[in-house]
Amino acid sequence: YRCGQRGRRLLSPAPANIVRIVEGIRAHLLKRARMALGLWLGAAWAGALALAWVAVSPEGWRQGTSAPLLIDALIVGLCVSSWLVHRTLVGSWLRERNVANNIEREVGMAPGVLRGSLELARTLPSGVSSSLADRAAQDALRYLDGERRDLAGRMTHEVRRWMGRGGLGLMVLMPLVTALTAVAPRRSLMAWAGLARPFELMAGPILPALVVTPGTVEVPRGSDVPMDVSAPGRATVTVHWQAAGDVALQEMVDLDRDRGSFVFRSVTARTDYWVQAPDGAISPRYELQPVDPLLVGDLIVRVTFPPHTGRPSEEYGVVVPPLQLPVGSVLSFDGQATRTLLSVGLERLESEGEAGRESDTQLSVNGRSFEGRWTPRVSGLYAWRFMGADGEPAEILPPPLGLTMVPDSAPKISVLLPGRDTLLPVSLRQPLVLEAADDYGLDHLELVIYRVTAFGDRMAPVEQPMPVGGTRGALLRPVIDFTSWELLPGDTIRYFARAVDKAPIPNVSETREYVLRPPSAADLRREAQERLDEAARGVEQLAKQVEERAAETQELERQLSNQRDSESQGGTEQGQERLDFDQQEDVREALEAQLELLAALDSLEMKL
Repeated sequence: YRCGQRGRRLLSPAPANIVRIVEGIRAHLLKRARMALGLWLGAAWAGALALAWVAVSPEGWRQGTSAPLLIDALIVGLCVSSWLVHRTLVGSWLRERNVANNIEREVGMAPGVLRGSLELARTLPSGVSSSLADRAAQDALRYLDGERRDLAGRMTHEVRRWMGRGGLGLMVLMPLVTALTAVAPRRSLMAWAGLARPFELMAGPILPALVVTPGTVEVPRGSDVPMDVSAPGRATVTVHWQAAGDVALQEMVDLDRDRGSFVFRSVTARTDYWVQAPDGAISPRYELQPVDPLLVGDLIVRVTFPPHTGRPSEEYGVVVPPLQLPVGSVLSFDGQATRTLLSVGLERLESEGEAGRESDTQLSVNGRSFEGRWTPRVSGLYAWRFMGADGEPAEILPPPLGLTMVPDSAPKISVLLPGRDTLLPVSLRQPLVLEAADDYGLDHLELVIYRVTAFGDRMAPVEQPMPVGGTRGALLRPVIDFTSWELLPGDTIRYFARAVDKAPIPNVSETREYVLRPPSAADLRREAQERLDEAARGVEQLAKQVEERAAETQELERQLSNQRDSESQGGTEQGQERLDFDQQEDVREALEAQLELLAALDSLEMKL
């Protein structure tokens, strides 16, 4: 072993062991002190993270804040303080002299013995016996038998106390940081990310741009237009606007949660507007363009009826009364709106249970005007649908169209005479009385007659057309002549009447079949006897009339004779004229009575 500046050799290793033991105690204390310092730094870091979590807002760090820099400065200050504490520990508290004195007090060694042994172990002065120095070192070494932490004594307790306090702080703060991270991980990430860029957060905030709605739009003339503005990070904004031909105006608007609203009252002219914030941000210039509301000021509805109805066309204005239209009628529309149109149509307001039926129609549009033709099929109430070019509906609409579609009814026809099954007259001529009617006009009537023989054979029918010239009602008196049919006993005649209207697809109606039975020999004899009896009664009545007329003629002759006698005896000329007129009237009446008798005689002759 070599020690000292002179290189003198000691007799035993005791001095070297003393140096080794003291240096080991110093290294042990330094290690424990550094561990305590590490625990304190860990607790300080955990505290700084918890402080940052508390200081940050749920939305993150606000631009322009200096809180992250202050927290970072605190952490840096703690690191610098730790370095200074470390230097103090190494340079002062753990000096060999301070450690040796602490060991001497702890083991009960005389003051200065251990320190002197350390000095002699390193440098042996001249004149000092090396054997005595070795013996002194051996005596001191007997006191140093034990654990290093026990030899350090008080200094070990101090380091342990420092470690305990640092560990306690770390045990409290680290679970707190873990809990905060678990509760709000996004907030934790934003808080700790801000600690990594404190100078970036200290820069002035870059606020989002202003968002103004509705922007440039067309609005109904004279209406109020609401405006909304979104200005994050601002408390107020200023709204500027200028109507065409007017001065510029402005008004400050307070914001609530970064949003505000303003209303432009009664916009009647083109208006420019924009919004400005206190930080200098300004929105683009927008324009409110007033337009007239979508109105239908001109509408003509023409109704063209089917040709077979014979009705002339009708024309209506905007207000159309409820219409009853024959099926097949055509509606023509022609109108104009105050603004450009996108679509025009009629939509049926369907009642419950009517879904799936034809319900609407679309008209052609050309700018502001519209037109079209429509053939309705279903009755109902049809509402107008006007859509402007901007997709907005019309403000005022024409009244709905009320349509009742009336189908073309079948004609009606009946046989008034005889109107029942009957016997064919002896003359073999059957007079009929037919009555027919149709809502829009009859084209023609037909009599369909056929014979059924006594053996049940049905002969070919005979059709007898009867034109009626399109009249809506007809009363006809046809006579069916069977004189050329060569009817045989047991034959029957069946007939019915048919009516056909003049619709595009004609409707046909028919009466029931009537039966005519030709008269038998007994029927002929009975009818002849009845007619003879009737003729006899006519002869009797005629004889009475002849007697009455003869008496009247004799009375007339007597009166004329008396009148002539009185006139010959001195009647006046005026009386003569009056008597002549009365005589003429009496003669005329007598002649008429004789003519009636002659006619009665002719009729009697025909019956006979």
